[in-house]
Amino acid sequence: DPLVHDKVTTGLGKVMIQAIDYAFSNAQRFPLPLLIMGGSEDNLAYPSGYQEFVSRVLRNCALRIWEGKKHEIHNEYGKEDVLAYLLEWMERTVPWNSPGQSRSDMGKFEPV
Repeated sequence: DPLVHDKVTTGLGKVMIQAIDYAFSNAQRFPLPLLIMGGSEDNLAYPSGYQEFVSRVLRNCALRIWEGKKHEIHNEYGKEDVLAYLLEWMERTVPWNSPGQSRSDMGKFEPV
């Protein structure tokens, strides 16, 4: 993929570090169900980082580390298992009683 590269500007790197610091500092305030997934061989966002973040979230947070996968678990071999796990987690966790929405609406999007 010609759009995938390994370069980041200094400005983007600085903002990313600030965002990580903010997320870790405020993890205990996160109010919604949260699923963190990543690969055991991820060299960009290390599994130890996933575990530390999850330990800071006070409620309703799940962690799934995919053995042998790298950073883009949804684009690697076996991605079907990753996406199936995500959908199953959503089925168990996400309330489907939002006003005007039902489970049968899942996957239907209105143009903006």
